[in-house]
Amino acid sequence: MRKIPQTRAYSVFNVDQCDGLPETLAGPSGTIPESVAQDQLMRCIVATGAKIEYRGNKAAYLPNRDIIVMPPYETFKDAEGFFGTLSHETVHWTGAKERLSREFGKRFGDEKYAAEELVAELGAAYLCATHGVPATFRSAQYIASWIKVLENDSRAIFTAASYASQAVTFIRSTEQSDVDELEEELDRLEAAE
Repeated sequence: MRKIPQTRAYSVFNVDQCDGLPETLAGPSGTIPESVAQDQLMRCIVATGAKIEYRGNKAAYLPNRDIIVMPPYETFKDAEGFFGTLSHETVHWTGAKERLSREFGKRFGDEKYAAEELVAELGAAYLCATHGVPATFRSAQYIASWIKVLENDSRAIFTAASYASQAVTFIRSTEQSDVDELEEELDRLEAAE
């Protein structure tokens, strides 16, 4: 007897698309106000202990100094750009040898560099989404190198997604606030309305 993998399709719906669900499945209605979500994400990133310097006009993680360099908040067009960029650089920060030990590429365009950028971009999207923060991402400059990586390795997207998930888990494991605190804040906001 041998097992044969089988692919199946399932229809999945967002809870907001369903009517008449029991309260235990539907959960509380409404969304987290954007300022609360951004505050929670910022607390999460600060709780990692990553050294962040706000200066210049270019964002980067500098592995040789183990710091994240970010342009000041006011230089960004909007909050979405700031939080997407900060999350991206924080995911890079998790790859250091003493953390998750991902191997970075040496220069823009090589395959390891492109793979690390894919990890950072996916991780930033996951991190922002888990905190309910809308964010914009700067993927356009990397697409050509990502296509090359994906053409050379059919499993590259799965590997990158796995590394991104590990990075977000690492970042969130340092979070000071817990779900109860966030629920209390939501209850206070709902009571104020």
